[in-house]
Amino acid sequence: MSNDNGQQIELLPAIVDENAVILKFETTEHCLDATLMANTLLAFNSSIIGLTKYEHLDGAKVSVCTVQSGCVEIGAIISTVQTAGISIAYISTLWEHLKSLYELYRFLKGSPPKKTIPTENQTIVENQLGQQATFNNCVVNQYTISNSTLIGDGESLLQNKKLSGVTILDGERHPILSVPRDEFKNLIPYKKVPKDQSEQFEEQELLLTIATVNLDNPHKNWSFIDGNGLQFSAKIEDESFIARISSGAVAFRQGDKIQCRMETIKKFDTVLNTFVIKRRNIKEILHYTPRVLLLEPNLPGI
Repeated sequence: MSNDNGQQIELLPAIVDENAVILKFETTEHCLDATLMANTLLAFNSSIIGLTKYEHLDGAKVSVCTVQSGCVEIGAIISTVQTAGISIAYISTLWEHLKSLYELYRFLKGSPPKKTIPTENQTIVENQLGQQATFNNCVVNQYTISNSTLIGDGESLLQNKKLSGVTILDGERHPILSVPRDEFKNLIPYKKVPKDQSEQFEEQELLLTIATVNLDNPHKNWSFIDGNGLQFSAKIEDESFIARISSGAVAFRQGDKIQCRMETIKKFDTVLNTFVIKRRNIKEILHYTPRVLLLEPNLPGI
């Protein structure tokens, strides 16, 4: 079989072992970015080894990697010292802990807990947003030690454009956890933004089309459409231009255009974990072109 570049790819048999935990990357490239692979191997291996300690298992190591049609797989084989029946029970619990470890990371977004309330077997965890959830004690302990996403960090996952999802399978290849691509963004750690840097100000020169005017109160928001067809509201702060409106020197209608300097104010949203636009201000109108002049370009400009 060949990849997208025409190179021959040797497909290896699927991993099947009752003591295995399998990490399946669904990709058409039959390879993974080196950084993602390195980070994932470390996270996957340390998480499994850490959790086996709590379940009285002998240990584990990532010992199998395979390439198949449409995926790359990493397998960790769990070593056991118990009798067969007990081993299966412990490994089954381990699979549940792996799923819970992923859910805890997603809940905390890579941040330390704001507060923990331990009980006999479980811990109530509060995240930085004040939300609470309950997790097994050993899962919370392992998160504290490794701070691992288990499947790799969200930014590295998103950079692999042809990676459509990641699935954790048990030894019989039954899904334990499925993470589709649109979930990767939830694995990006919260950005720690100092209070004095919680707002961003951007200024640019733009050609805008007027969608809705507000002649009753020019200081209130007007609606504009940019060159990409995006419609938004903005406040005009050019006092000299507002004075021309008030005096009747300038008349507006839908479809007129302005060349302007616009300021965009963004504020960091801790829920979305990114900067979002809060308001836009038209600082200066450099040129105004009525719609009639756009239809009759031979007329002199204003």
